[in-house]
Amino acid sequence: MAGFTKRCVVWTAISKREDVFKEIYVRWKAGEMKAVKAMGELGVKKTTFYKLVKENQNR
Repeated sequence: MAGFTKRCVVWTAISKREDVFKEIYVRWKAGEMKAVKAMGELGVKKTTFYKLVKENQNR
C-alpha cells in the first residue's frame, strides 16, 4: 500500500505543478535538456515522466 500512496502523492504534486511540467517539457522537446535532467527536476521516475509526456502530446 505504501507504493500506491507514494504514487498518489507524486501525481498530486505533478498536478499542482502542471505549469512547471509544461516549462520543462518545452525545454526538453527543444533539446535544451536531456530526459534524465527533466526527470530529476520534476522528481519523477522514467515511467512517470514518459506517461506525462504522452498525456501532454495528446492535448
